[in-house]
Amino acid sequence: MKLLIVDDDQSKINAIKSEILSLDSSISDSDICQATDASQARIILSKTYFDVMFLDVLLPARKDENATGDVSVELLRQIIDDGTCQAPSRIIGMTACSDALEKHRDKFIGLASQILLITPGVDDWKCSIKSLLNLFRNAENAQSTYDYDICILTALRRPELEAVLATWEAKLEPEELLAEGLLTAKGILNINGVEKKVVFSHLNQMGLVAAAHATEILIQKFKPRMLLMTGICGGFSDKVNIGDVIVADKSWDWQAGKWDDNGTLQSASDQKEASKKFVTISHTIEEKLKLFQSEYSGNVPPDVSKLIVGPMVSGSSVISSPEIQKIFRSQHRKMVAVDMECYGVYYAVALTGGPTPQVICIKSVSDLADSSKSDDFQEYCSYISARTALEIVKKNEHNGD
Repeated sequence: MKLLIVDDDQSKINAIKSEILSLDSSISDSDICQATDASQARIILSKTYFDVMFLDVLLPARKDENATGDVSVELLRQIIDDGTCQAPSRIIGMTACSDALEKHRDKFIGLASQILLITPGVDDWKCSIKSLLNLFRNAENAQSTYDYDICILTALRRPELEAVLATWEAKLEPEELLAEGLLTAKGILNINGVEKKVVFSHLNQMGLVAAAHATEILIQKFKPRMLLMTGICGGFSDKVNIGDVIVADKSWDWQAGKWDDNGTLQSASDQKEASKKFVTISHTIEEKLKLFQSEYSGNVPPDVSKLIVGPMVSGSSVISSPEIQKIFRSQHRKMVAVDMECYGVYYAVALTGGPTPQVICIKSVSDLADSSKSDDFQEYCSYISARTALEIVKKNEHNGD
């Protein structure tokens, strides 16, 4: 477990660090990093993934500057909303000042899991840290109930699943038809010299409902530790180019809500997120895409593929109308892509009752949703999304997950 403590008060850092080390013998001093200002925290977060970050409510932007609540809130927004820093799994606010707690609670609590009052004579924060560490350890212990290491799901058999099978080069058993109508292929894949149990599947029809249903079945049947969806998606010409790889850090059903008498959609989106560790890893592999593109022998887009992390919204049908696109594009300023399945996958994972797999949707832009449609690069886009997913899995396993 990796932890980051961000505070300009060294005595508070030492107190938290000492408490953590006394509560969990599996955590060593080297597992706990520290930063004393927002600038230093951003640098550290850009290089390392952390399970937990403790963040002071009052923080200076840089060394020797005044500590304010606005700086901490802005750092949180950069981490959570903008994605400019790697997002830890859990963010815990903390302060030694009860006045600061009251003043900044409303803004802070919407972005952090909780806020601890750490002050002499008050020990409630120690109980909270103990509960937090127990939560993470229980989650780690639950991994022993996973049956498969990796599950790959695509919407289409050709070209999406075929690209995965060709790229991943797993040793597969003959395909089986599950009672629920899903074709699956089980096998073994060598990752970093270690054999991993894998299962590949594709939907029997496209769309949100089919994706959610298939995801639920695969989780129940195979209990995978990782679940990835690859394939093709639509993008927007002011954000992406054909061939760019989209890592969907979050997704929602853009159609959810109520249409009023004026023909306006009152959105009621329920955002579901990808696994933070997968999103973090994806930031480290963009330089690989040029190599992946050079290795492909088929029809390649004119531009070098880029890796873009951002929201990918889903809907039950393909939308070509510019007027309809204006409606769902207004729901989030960083929206980069649209498909028919991502939200269904994330929704099913979020609601699973058993061991929860790490999940990520990685798709490549095969057409621009605000331009004329073309099938020229579907095979390439299927390939590069599959190749990117494999690289993320390799890095995930190299990090010891």
